[in-house]
Amino acid sequence: ADRALVADPGMTAAHVLLTRIHIFFSMDGEEADAASHMATALSHAETALSLDQRSADACNAHGFALSVLERTAEAIRSFERGVALNPNNASLRSHLAISLIAPGCERADEAVRHAEAAMRLNPADPFAWTFRFIRDLALTQRGDDFDYEESLAEIADIPNIDWKPIILGAVHALKRGDDARAEEL
Repeated sequence: ADRALVADPGMTAAHVLLTRIHIFFSMDGEEADAASHMATALSHAETALSLDQRSADACNAHGFALSVLERTAEAIRSFERGVALNPNNASLRSHLAISLIAPGCERADEAVRHAEAAMRLNPADPFAWTFRFIRDLALTQRGDDFDYEESLAEIADIPNIDWKPIILGAVHALKRGDDARAEEL
């Protein structure tokens, strides 16, 4: 992506990619490096948006950077703008959904709607389990009574599934005080 920007500094997709790369680097290094990577990520996201205001991917990258920086209200605005541009983007909808249930925001009804849309839009996504988990978090925040075991079974049927949902199921069981179920998972 860096080489692509040397050839064409106006390449929105390269700025979007570099935003994500620097966000992931920020999560995998020393704290001082993390701050530097996040500043770089946000700069690339802002550049991507300035280059193409109609890019849903730029909105997603910008919102993702803002959410990692815990600037939730701004992240939600970026994600909402992206969804308005491309309502069929499951990643955007899932990122919006998780932001909508962040502490201090708590817009669970909207989060459920966006998480379920993400589930419908891309059921085979390698991260589709997260769409269901986000929906379940929103349902919990909303105070709904739902069958977590059924949800876990749905998650287990997703192609490319790995161990993470099982860990999350165990954590949920512990929160409910069901130590035996947590141990079983």
